[in-house]
Amino acid sequence: MSNIEKLDKGKAIDLLHGPDGLTVPKPFNRQIFLFETHVAGTSYIENMDKLAEKIEIGTRVSFYREASNEYDEKAIKVELNDGSKIGY
Repeated sequence: MSNIEKLDKGKAIDLLHGPDGLTVPKPFNRQIFLFETHVAGTSYIENMDKLAEKIEIGTRVSFYREASNEYDEKAIKVELNDGSKIGY
């Protein structure tokens, strides 16, 4: 790398400097269970039977605030990655 020698050893910044220069810590390499919930409103979704075929354990979904919802201004919409709404 370079011939500059660091004199202030033992500081927090030393955690980022490995023998080969600057290293960035990586996040944990394991899955972390965040929460379990139920999706409401599925009986109002058209073609839910077909959408249900795409859903299995591990299926990723997205959550979006739906402030314009006429029934609940704090509603959170649940969508599959292809944009299909599956409920709230």
